[in-house]
Amino acid sequence: MRFVVALLAACVVAGAAQAGSPVRKEHASDLGVRATLSYIKLRYGVYYVRLVVARNGTKVYDRRVQPFSADMRLNQPLGAAFSPGSSIEVRDLDMDGEAEILVDFWTGGAHCCIWTRIYRWNGSTYAGATHWWGDLGYDIDDLSGGTSFVTGDDRFAYAFSSYAGSGFPLQVWALKHGRLVETTSRYRDLVARDAAQLWRYYVSARKGHDEVRGLLAAWAADQCRLGRGTKAMAWLRRHAFLFRNEPSLFVGSNERFLRTLPARLRRWGYPC
Repeated sequence: MRFVVALLAACVVAGAAQAGSPVRKEHASDLGVRATLSYIKLRYGVYYVRLVVARNGTKVYDRRVQPFSADMRLNQPLGAAFSPGSSIEVRDLDMDGEAEILVDFWTGGAHCCIWTRIYRWNGSTYAGATHWWGDLGYDIDDLSGGTSFVTGDDRFAYAFSSYAGSGFPLQVWALKHGRLVETTSRYRDLVARDAAQLWRYYVSARKGHDEVRGLLAAWAADQCRLGRGTKAMAWLRRHAFLFRNEPSLFVGSNERFLRTLPARLRRWGYPC
């Protein structure tokens, strides 16, 4: 097995060398850290990616960026996929005075997917952690609890309706000790605002005779975070007639939707 892995790595490096010069270099810097991302296109949607980091002018890191998995197609820098676009950012994510490095990738596809490798200085080198965002990507906001990644829960895609009819309850993540942890429950005001927006989407979809179960499932998830899950589920049961004619491809009948929704939300970490 080790031989196979080593052979695969050697082939990738050889392919990168044959491909020639990097098709693009991107730079980002902050707090004395300068990061350079270079990548070579091996074939359509497949790139050899390398990260070089200097601290106060001294190079301390120069390595290939590992793919999310053995599938090299997942290693397409965001800046290569979207023009104009950027694949790299340097900023202090955990407010400790030390800048972290974010490298973003896109897998390709109509509804998928963005993932990020985050590099953090451990005193001697940079250690990387990964996070999969799905189709939604993320925004970085300076919230009251610090710098946070704001996104939606991509598990709701196709779970209760088509993608176009899906809703995505709010998620907030923060970097803690080198890894991302979910901190959504700290931001009740943001969750309440998201729930209100999902409700407006539901009202609009209902007027247009579009799918609503996906939106209502996401709204119910936000309500659970706000401690209103019992009332939300009771409302759904009382008003099931509003969405009884929706396609059953994704979740089955209304009865099945109403029966399984609370259990699924609990399994996904929503306190329903």
